Amino acid sequence: MNRKEKALMIEGCKEMAEESLKITKEFEAIEEDFDWEWNEK
Repeated sequence: MNRKEKALMIEGCKEMAEESLKITKEFEAIEEDFDWEWNEK
């Protein structure tokens, strides 16, 4: 693997990590809107 391929791979990983972080933050925002407690009977 040459340096250019390596740089592209790193860039791709960074972008995926950023997307993953955005999704995680969106889920956290949604979780705050809902009460996830289990109602045990």
